[in-house]
Amino acid sequence: MPHLEVKTIEQNAPFAGIVNTITVSIMANVDMLPGSRVTIHELTGSAQQTGSLQVVHGNGGFADTADWDISGNLTLTSAEHMQRRETYEARFNLT
Repeated sequence: MPHLEVKTIEQNAPFAGIVNTITVSIMANVDMLPGSRVTIHELTGSAQQTGSLQVVHGNGGFADTADWDISGNLTLTSAEHMQRRETYEARFNLT
């Protein structure tokens, strides 16, 4: 059964009202083909409006933008073939 073997979320500052860089790391037990999506729920407390967020990725894999909604859901899309058991990272800013 497909699942994420590693999934971490970190923030650079736990303060309200400032730009906060969020770093997400994932490693799946299966290959993720281009167009595969990962949705992270309950990223609450942000004033960021619904729309696209710019994604900075450390080692490739994810597309340059992600879908965000104000209820705290972020959807990342793979832009290329992501190898199983390889850790991929995406960073984005929230206020």
